[in-house]
Amino acid sequence: MSRRPPACPARAARTDLPDLSGHAASITTAISMPHVAAAAAVDPGPAAVPAYYEPFLAQAAQVQQHLAAAGEPEAATPVTGPPADQGAQITRAFAVAADRHRGAR
Repeated sequence: MSRRPPACPARAARTDLPDLSGHAASITTAISMPHVAAAAAVDPGPAAVPAYYEPFLAQAAQVQQHLAAAGEPEAATPVTGPPADQGAQITRAFAVAADRHRGAR
């Protein structure tokens, strides 16, 4: 024979606490928004890169110059955005150019 615990009596809502529901709505909206929409809503400007990333960006700029000087079509697309995005775009362009050359063999 199993014994069930007695049912908990219904409790009334507490009245000694402040109503914070107005604040929770904006927090919930910001958390549930897609990342792109949240970023567009709050635009802090271009993201700064850490100091250790600067040499990588300098190398990416050199790669971009070399690709352009060599006449690679991948260098024709202008790089845009914050520095970290530019570095990633240049890296992708280099990889595409390298794959194209490997396929030519």
